[in-house]
Amino acid sequence: MNFKSLRVALAILRDLPQQLAFAAPNTPFYTISIDSTAFSGPGGLTVDISGTGNANPYAGQISQHDVEVNWGDGTAVDPDSDNYTFADPTPAPDKTNDFTGTWTNTHTYAQPGTYEIKVKLYHKNSPGAEASEDIEIIDVGTGNLTVVKVVNGGTAVVSDFPLFIDQTLVTSGSTTALVPGTYTVSETTNADYVGTFSGDCDATGAVTIAEGDNKTCTLTNDFGPVAGFVVDFGDKTSGLKRNKAAEVIFNAVHQN
Repeated sequence: MNFKSLRVALAILRDLPQQLAFAAPNTPFYTISIDSTAFSGPGGLTVDISGTGNANPYAGQISQHDVEVNWGDGTAVDPDSDNYTFADPTPAPDKTNDFTGTWTNTHTYAQPGTYEIKVKLYHKNSPGAEASEDIEIIDVGTGNLTVVKVVNGGTAVVSDFPLFIDQTLVTSGSTTALVPGTYTVSETTNADYVGTFSGDCDATGAVTIAEGDNKTCTLTNDFGPVAGFVVDFGDKTSGLKRNKAAEVIFNAVHQN
């Protein structure tokens, strides 16, 4: 290019609008973070994890962006099964490619240990960004609870009184392994029987289980007359002769 051509090119550049002449290119970026981890479930092996992500990506729809979670135990979540919500903060008609949003995922580990969780936010056609966090899974030990049913009197038998630990049906004499906590033993009642607790349960059937415990709750049902009624035999035996069958007459009298 000669000097004259260079002067013409500079003049054209000088006359362009400033924002066009000096506009910076759209530089894609991705960020993602792990904001919360929570442990739940028997043994503490289940982990709920969530975080945020944002990006100013290459051209593409928001639905073309995914979060992948690698749980560190050989399990990588298929992005299509992930739960995330991304939104474009710029309303129409001036929508841009940038977006921000949240993601969540849940996983249950088969064994206790220390694992590195990695999460990745990416477009199908670009590298994206990663974040990671180390977590320790501790397998909480269990304690044992045995529920025993005793029936005294009447015609009912043990199987006539279904037994429960909280909402779980159990069998009399069987042992149930429980994670540490407080539980309530109960039964399906029978109006002809009065039930009482003994052993490691209190009077309401509550019992606290710690790791390594072996506790027993006994629920005894005693047969008795229907509440609210008494039997009045009166005096109906006078004048009976020996060698004749005695006739006994009684009336059931309801007491309010």
